[in-house]
Amino acid sequence: MEYLISSSKIQSEKVEVNKIFARYHNIKGTKSADNGRIKEALKEFDQAIELNPFYSPAYFNRGTIKADLGDFEGAKADFDRAKELEMPLIRESRNAFSLRYNQV
Repeated sequence: MEYLISSSKIQSEKVEVNKIFARYHNIKGTKSADNGRIKEALKEFDQAIELNPFYSPAYFNRGTIKADLGDFEGAKADFDRAKELEMPLIRESRNAFSLRYNQV
């Protein structure tokens, strides 16, 4: 039983590390794009998404690069995925706002 607990803890830590590195690659991608290194930026955003497939900023940024490169279908798919990932957060925020400000 101890082995299973340790294994799940390691898996949880791996997920957290992947989230951190996904943000790192997203930042590197934005810097690359700002410096005109578009292909490099695309690779960084791909890496961010590979590390954390639920990280919406990387999809949005990759969609922007794809649009710049003329891949409008790919851009739309990335924008749709970013929106899909953000909708639960938007709903939660709206609900929290409603609960807080509609109570009298």
